[in-house]
Amino acid sequence: MKIHGFAMKSGVVFNCYVCKSLMEAFVELGLVGCLVKLFDEMPKRDVVSWNLLIAGYVRWKRYSDAILVFKRMRREADLRLEEATVVSTLAACTALKDLDLGKEILEYVVNELGLTTIIGSSLLDMYHKCGCLDLARLIFD
Repeated sequence: MKIHGFAMKSGVVFNCYVCKSLMEAFVELGLVGCLVKLFDEMPKRDVVSWNLLIAGYVRWKRYSDAILVFKRMRREADLRLEEATVVSTLAACTALKDLDLGKEILEYVVNELGLTTIIGSSLLDMYHKCGCLDLARLIFD
């Protein structure tokens, strides 16, 4: 918190590297309010800052919030999703058994990103835990 305060006073808090480092620290420390406040104050957000917020919510088992941030990212930011975005969001989909969003993400992956081993494993996990064994088998194959 002292580092964040110092960064605010000195004006370097909005340096992208400082912001991301602070966000990572807030995720590790479980400081949800601080993470959200910093994110909301950022003048420019890139895919990494969005990913950190989504991953933080998943880590804290606030899956609905992670999904809301993902949808907000898709609506507000003109950014290409990364593997980290997809994996974190699929973890939230798995916990909430949100197959509709999971299928939407799969469509994006197939059309835009490509199916990597890590994304495939996340999809396999989601379909398996949601009881869609045929789809899990299809991803596995």
